[in-house]
Amino acid sequence: MREAIRFENVTKVFGKVIANRDVSFTIEKGKIYSILGENGSGKTTLMNVIAGIYKQDSGTVYINGEEAFINSPLDAFKYRVGMVHQHFKLVDVFTAIENIAIGLTDKDLPEYNVLKNEEKELGTLSDIQKEIVRLKKVIKKSKLIDIELMQKQLKQVEANYDVIFNLNKSFKEAKKFKLKTIEKRVKTITSRYGFTIDLNKRVCDMSVSEKQTLEIIKVLNRGVNTLILDEPTAVLTPQETEHLFQAIRNMKSHGNTIIIITHKLNEVMEISDKVVILRKGEYIDEIPTYKANQQILTEMMVGKKIELNIKREKPINPQDRLIVKNLYLKDNTNNSSFTKKKNLKNEIKKIKKEFGKRIDDLKASQQKLSEKTLKNKVDALKLQEAKSINELKEKFETESGTYVINNVSFTAKSGEILGIAGISGNGQKELLEAIAGLYPISKGNITLINPKKNQPLTILHKTLKEVRELAKQDAFHYEDGSAVDLTNVKNREIIKLVKEKKIIFNENEIIDLASKDPLQIREAGIHLSFVPEDRLGMGLVGDMDITDNMMLRSYKHGPGLFVHREKPGALADKIIEELDVVTPGKSTKVRLLSGGNIQKVLVGREISFAPKVFMTAYPVRGLDINSSYTIYNLLQEQKKTGVAVIYVGEDLDVLLELCDRIMVLCRGKVSGIFDPKKTSKEKLGLYMTDGSITRE
Repeated sequence: MREAIRFENVTKVFGKVIANRDVSFTIEKGKIYSILGENGSGKTTLMNVIAGIYKQDSGTVYINGEEAFINSPLDAFKYRVGMVHQHFKLVDVFTAIENIAIGLTDKDLPEYNVLKNEEKELGTLSDIQKEIVRLKKVIKKSKLIDIELMQKQLKQVEANYDVIFNLNKSFKEAKKFKLKTIEKRVKTITSRYGFTIDLNKRVCDMSVSEKQTLEIIKVLNRGVNTLILDEPTAVLTPQETEHLFQAIRNMKSHGNTIIIITHKLNEVMEISDKVVILRKGEYIDEIPTYKANQQILTEMMVGKKIELNIKREKPINPQDRLIVKNLYLKDNTNNSSFTKKKNLKNEIKKIKKEFGKRIDDLKASQQKLSEKTLKNKVDALKLQEAKSINELKEKFETESGTYVINNVSFTAKSGEILGIAGISGNGQKELLEAIAGLYPISKGNITLINPKKNQPLTILHKTLKEVRELAKQDAFHYEDGSAVDLTNVKNREIIKLVKEKKIIFNENEIIDLASKDPLQIREAGIHLSFVPEDRLGMGLVGDMDITDNMMLRSYKHGPGLFVHREKPGALADKIIEELDVVTPGKSTKVRLLSGGNIQKVLVGREISFAPKVFMTAYPVRGLDINSSYTIYNLLQEQKKTGVAVIYVGEDLDVLLELCDRIMVLCRGKVSGIFDPKKTSKEKLGLYMTDGSITRE
């Protein structure tokens, strides 16, 4: 066995938490390994140790059979180990080649290494010059009969001088044209492994797949032969995943070692040679992939048998609950705005250059025309130029690129799960934020059909002024069926009638969400559970404990001036118990929990408020398989209670198993809405990347 990396009793501790405990195993050269484990099992921490992000507290790492001392990513590169992290580390306004060049010094140029190796053998220019002067003096003063030997020696030293001089010249040229030198080397890497990338393209104009390719090339450009990939397919389409896997196979065929951290068992089975299992920070076992299956791997990860099937039940009496019609959301990101303005400016320059040439040609070829006729023709061309520029500006204003959501229409129904598929950054986040009132709407309608027919009015959802206005519109009746007239009724009497549930809605309530702020939308029953890259940035407050995070949704409804913790505390206990949240107690700060437990707390809190529409984006991102299936079951339970569930996901296999309908977003537009039972993930992937396909 050819040894690439060997861990020997490696332990890493963060405070009281033991992330890795006495981990020992060996990774062979030229193999593809998958590292599997539940959330918090120490997979990424262990890989960060050999990538130079963390330093082990005890134990030893061996690379190529020798003890490795890795204190930084630069040290890791010296051992030819590099890691591509789940969250990209790129400068958006830089081009691909500029991002690759970041951090590279003159010593990283291949010409530098060649020069230094030759200098070890032949000496520096200064040393050789001194030797030449010395030999010439010896020859001149020598009275020896055999001077030929000395002259031959002088010629050899002079030849050495020429070698070192030319290498110095090459190194200076390489320094002068560093980007060109790097570009040449990168093209060798891309052709060898089968990558495709535009080196002059800005990162802010790249797709997620292009950014990932750039990150991999950045690391390979450092000369690594052991590549670590953390969740590499999390945001890729099936087609992009296959391209990546082919590149990984190409790297393996050239003798490289690849280590993949992933939760997707089907991909583990497809791409890896061996699987290493970690559980609770400890090494459990490893198994050749050909001897494993998904059930075996799951049981090894969790330590018990788990049911991997998602039982999708047919929706019962689905009714329209949320209607989005002709929705437009402007792209407010700085990068997008910067790029579009730059593109517009360049296009305007082209138009002006074209018409300038046409005017010059006209003046040169029509010298016999009268001054007035020539002026009229020039003015006509200038008018045409102005018209072309205005049309271009209008096009930039109205085309899909200007809007992050462009003319999107769909309906979410009660008792069903509507899945939203799309490459990350195609408007999913903004769409949910707009429904929740967190993103400004440019045009369009968002309507909630609140199922209030023959249901009592609740004062929490209406102000007294709104109640009086609705009564004037004959929206209510009393228990006996008589009309509600509140003209001369005092406020406290209305509050009493509402508390006693004596005022009943005649029909379902139609609520225009586009005109409401986030608090009003939440009061209407729209509960948004959203998991961005920073999990604690939007849904939970990391420095608050679990109980206080429960109170964020209920403190306004408490009686009097003081906040009461009894009910939020009871809710925290319920979520911890029912969702199996691993925590020392409800007084633990949320930021101290693992990702999976943070997610359980967030989703559990949102569900507890009995929403009419439940929206969740990437709820299992980075979660282990056990936690993921807990979340899937929670969504299924919400569906059974008649909630309209909107689920934005990355894993197409899960979307096809979990959802009743799947809407695909591509460049901010709906490219198709599909029945999961009648489509495939390959077809979904195609619609995710090509929004011009005819919509079904």
